[in-house]
Amino acid sequence: QRQMCIRDRFTKELKDRGHEVRVVTGDAGYLLKEASADEMVLEGDTHRRLRFLGSWENGDVQSEKNPEKRLLIMSLNRDLAIEEIDDFKPDLCLMGNLDFIGYHALEEFTKRRIPVIQCLGNEAPGWPKEFRPSLEYYRAGPASQWLCDKMQADGCCLHEPKVLYPGARTDLFYRDVLPDCTVPKISFAGLLMSYKGPQTLMEALHLLKEGGIEFRATFAGDTTDQGFVDALKKSAEAG
Repeated sequence: QRQMCIRDRFTKELKDRGHEVRVVTGDAGYLLKEASADEMVLEGDTHRRLRFLGSWENGDVQSEKNPEKRLLIMSLNRDLAIEEIDDFKPDLCLMGNLDFIGYHALEEFTKRRIPVIQCLGNEAPGWPKEFRPSLEYYRAGPASQWLCDKMQADGCCLHEPKVLYPGARTDLFYRDVLPDCTVPKISFAGLLMSYKGPQTLMEALHLLKEGGIEFRATFAGDTTDQGFVDALKKSAEAG
């Protein structure tokens, strides 16, 4: 099958299973990091054509405020989505958060009877209340049970959503023999940013230490706010 999807988290697994994959996204070159060999391979299936409704600056999201510019960007993204659909002819689309690209691409997929699974990491689906995607061709996949419950409470879902965890490239750290688990090992893997909550885990770790519970903790992830990471390190050293 041909899949249009979110890059990295699902792309390699789908390709390994024999699917044709195309990733359609934007280009935030200012957040560029050195790519691994695997990522360079995936880049060949990535089309960075979409325009964003804002930027990521100093660790914060800066949304485009001008209504006319927002409409123009969303209209452009609709046209680009139509071009990609007509060219690739996908059987299925795995879609991510829509806050920065607009909801019109989702509308174009469902109008063409192409099933869409939206992998949601934000509190809202990214489309206005007056818009409702076709229930026949749309399913929401919130990234956690908390988010799933919140979406249902807010009336954002036309059906009962199922949690779709973001997953990880387990092949990068797979071990044939498990390590010694006598001492609990606690890990945080993700963006080291305040809205991801690593500081909450750090607080919990301090409580464990105060309670005399032995453990080993690891924090791993990128950041755009080095000051926040430095504060986490100081908190760990102070503990």
